[in-house]
This record gives sequence, structure tokens and C-alpha cells, in this order.
Amino acid sequence: MIECLIKLLQKYKEKILKNNMKEELFRQATKANIDYKYGRITREEAQNLCQPYIDMVNETSKRIAKEHGVKPRYIDTFSFLR
Repeated sequence: MIECLIKLLQKYKEKILKNNMKEELFRQATKANIDYKYGRITREEAQNLCQPYIDMVNETSKRIAKEHGVKPRYIDTFSFLR
């Protein structure tokens, strides 16, 4: 029984860490977007900062589309920065 609880807690901990990583990537991408719009950073710098978040979103889109049997809708860096 204790082993079951330990496994459950580890799974919950992994889920929390994954969600925290998603939130951190979103914050980083949003900050890069704002900084780019105000001219604080260049387009290439904004692209490099946003790319990890965009890759994560596209992977999620691909997974969900496959589950529902539809074509995935991807986003690219420049459409995110608009």
C-alpha cells in the first residue's frame, strides 16, 4: 500500500513539474513577445526565446489531432510574434 502511495506521489510530482515547465516557457515566450514589440530585442533573439514554447505547443497540437483523427494546426514563430 505504501509503495502504491509513493508511486502516486511521484506521478503527481512529475505532473506538477511538467506544468511548471509549461508555465515558465509561456512566461518566457510572452516576455520575449512584449520585448520584441517594444524594440528591446531583435527578431532573432525573440525567435530563439519563443522557440521552446512553440515546439511544445506544436507537439501538443499534433498529439491531440492524432487522437481525434484530424489535421494538426501548427504555429510558427512569426505568427506568435504578431
